[in-house]
Amino acid sequence: MSFASALRPLLVLLTLASFGGCVSQDDGAAPSGEHRDDPSPSTPPASAPPQPTNGIIACFYDEARTAGAAVLQEGGSAADAFVAITLVNYVRAAGETSLGGPLGAMTYEAASGKVAFLDATFDSMRDPSGRYDPAQPKIGASVLVPGALRGLEEIWKAKGKLPWARLVEPAKKLAAEGYRADALLVGAIKSRKYV
Repeated sequence: MSFASALRPLLVLLTLASFGGCVSQDDGAAPSGEHRDDPSPSTPPASAPPQPTNGIIACFYDEARTAGAAVLQEGGSAADAFVAITLVNYVRAAGETSLGGPLGAMTYEAASGKVAFLDATFDSMRDPSGRYDPAQPKIGASVLVPGALRGLEEIWKAKGKLPWARLVEPAKKLAAEGYRADALLVGAIKSRKYV
C-alpha cells in the first residue's frame, strides 16, 4: 500500500498536545528528503529516516519519523502512524510531553470533507463525592485521569489497521535502549532540578 492510499481516508492527523506531535499529510508532492535534525550541537546528525512516496511525515525527532514511515510501509493507516509517532514522542520528549497528559487530535476525512476534533484531555471522577472542591479540599481528590492514552486508543479503534502492539513497539524499544540527551531534554531537567 502506498503512503498516499494509506492517507486517503484520513488525510491529516494533528496533535495539539504539547509540542510532541507530528503531522502526517498527503500533499500530492514528492518529499524532498530534507528533515530537521536535532538542533543540539552535542548530538551527531542523524541519517535521514525513510520518507514515504507522495507524502510527508513532519516530526521533530528522527525516531518518530522513522516509526511512522515504517508503519505506513507495512500497510498501516495514517491513524496507525500517528499513534506510533506520538508514543515515540512521549518517550523521546520526556519532561515536555507525556502519556500522562491531555491529547487533542484534529482529523480531516478527504472522501467526505469531514473535519473532527478529538478532545482527550483530563477527566474528573465519575462519582461526585470524589471530585475536587476548592472550598473543601480532600487529599487525593485533585487527581485527574489523563486522557492521552485513551485518545490514542480511540483514534486507533476508529481508523487503525495494524495491531496495537506493533504501534507501541518503536516507543518500547526506544525506552529500553535509550537515546542521547539533547539540549532540549537537558534544559527541561535543569529547569526542574528543585522539583
